[in-house]
Amino acid sequence: MLDDILSETPAYKSIERKGLEKGLEKGREEGIAMGHEEERQLRLSSLRQKLLTILENRFPKLHPLTKKLTAQITRPDVLENLMVQLALARNFNEAQEALLEMAALND
Repeated sequence: MLDDILSETPAYKSIERKGLEKGLEKGREEGIAMGHEEERQLRLSSLRQKLLTILENRFPKLHPLTKKLTAQITRPDVLENLMVQLALARNFNEAQEALLEMAALND
């Protein structure tokens, strides 16, 4: 009964409204953060697949090393850089060197 009376007061309603607004804002922020992380993961997956496709066609012997390495890289910019290096590699040794350098930097 006292709860019913208190819940009708302007002070209670104001506190309740502020709490609801804060909860909604926090939920929005968490939702945005989750969306950004999901988008980043999709981008990483796409970049990994493209990298592996390049290697399968140009330097198939490096495919196992590339697959292992790319699974450990968690930054899209690092994968993009590696993709460019591998696409520009003139021979197997240059490609292997690029992979090994990236592995060293990733440790």
